[in-house]
Amino acid sequence: MRDKCIYMDLNIKNKLIDLYLSGIDIKHLSKDLNISLYIIKNIIIEYNINNSDIISSNEIDYSNQIEKLHHKQYYLDNKEHFKEYRENNKEHFKEYRKEYYEDNKDHILNYSKERYKNNKEYYKKYSKQYQQTDKGKESDKKSKARRKRNMGFIPLNYPFDNAHAHHINNNYVIYIPKQLHYDHYGHNHNKPDTMTIINKYAWNYLFNNIDYVNIKNLTNYIVYR
Repeated sequence: MRDKCIYMDLNIKNKLIDLYLSGIDIKHLSKDLNISLYIIKNIIIEYNINNSDIISSNEIDYSNQIEKLHHKQYYLDNKEHFKEYRENNKEHFKEYRKEYYEDNKDHILNYSKERYKNNKEYYKKYSKQYQQTDKGKESDKKSKARRKRNMGFIPLNYPFDNAHAHHINNNYVIYIPKQLHYDHYGHNHNKPDTMTIINKYAWNYLFNNIDYVNIKNLTNYIVYR
């Protein structure tokens, strides 16, 4: 990729620069001219370097940008290898992220706070869209269970259309049909007698719909309860 950028015909380079300076988006240039976005970015950076009188500390460090682009291209060229490596070293990366967070906690929190402050509308829009997804809805249920009722949220089966999350105890949940939950709405964890009947229905539903069972969580429930 790098060689293509260096040895590209000078006339083509100049035409690309002219189009870029005229205000055309480089993504459109890449698509319309069938030239790699990576190459176009390198040409633009090279142009900026050659036409910058002084690169002060307040200006863009173009050499650093070039290095980043080469790193990015190397990643793209070896994406499958990196993916396989991460899959085979999950625990290592998990431990690394944990240590990195602990060592840089203040910086990360301050950065996140500042980033949210400067992009509030984007995050509000993203959050609203995420909450409409199945994953977002389940995350919201977990959060409410912890915050409002001081309860855990470990599902023994997977959610489905029109499902309600029913706590069979303070930690474990079985997804059951919404109507079944409404039919036994008066149950209360502080009154064990009210839980007996609906828990029975919940377990029956779980084992009659075995395809939805979360095997890992159910096994943990059986072993550690």
